[in-house]
Amino acid sequence: MRQSIAQGGRPLDYQQVFTASWDVPLNKIPGLDFLTARGQYNSTYNWDTGVVFDNESTMGNTISNITMWQVDGQANFETLYNKSKYLKSVNQKFSGRKTQRRKSNFNPKTFSATVNLTDTANLKVTHRLNSDKFNIIFTDSNGRPLKVKYKTVDKNSIELIGKQNIEDLRISIETLNPNIDSAGKQVGDFMVRLLMMVR
Repeated sequence: MRQSIAQGGRPLDYQQVFTASWDVPLNKIPGLDFLTARGQYNSTYNWDTGVVFDNESTMGNTISNITMWQVDGQANFETLYNKSKYLKSVNQKFSGRKTQRRKSNFNPKTFSATVNLTDTANLKVTHRLNSDKFNIIFTDSNGRPLKVKYKTVDKNSIELIGKQNIEDLRISIETLNPNIDSAGKQVGDFMVRLLMMVR
């Protein structure tokens, strides 16, 4: 024992561990910032001495080397959805977070005009209501409702499709509250929200 202490003892085991990891910078690539990836490398080296007999013979030493690679990846679908303005608005609508909206009294604006429509050309009507949500009614000179095809040009004008000759066509337009969604849009938003439950 004294001799062993004097010689600093005899090593019985030795272990060396090496670990390296790398976060793949996917967030630096445009369009892929919703993805994260991490790679890790682990290596362990073990050396164990064998049994030494009185005649200093030995059973030999044991050496082991373990290497492991690991790659983890994650996708944040909420970040992906929020890249779309529409999907982001649906997320905010159903997020459950209480957002205070400025209360404003909505006062509908109206526009009325009498025009002559021909089947040879479309007719542009400027109403200057500054709204793309409105209700429009077409009537003849006797007040009977008519079906007239039209398309919205911008927030201040529409274009009547000239497929028939109508004299004294009366146009009545009333703006709708932009903060109230139609029933169809509410159902559509709800279905989209269900599809976005994958996160």
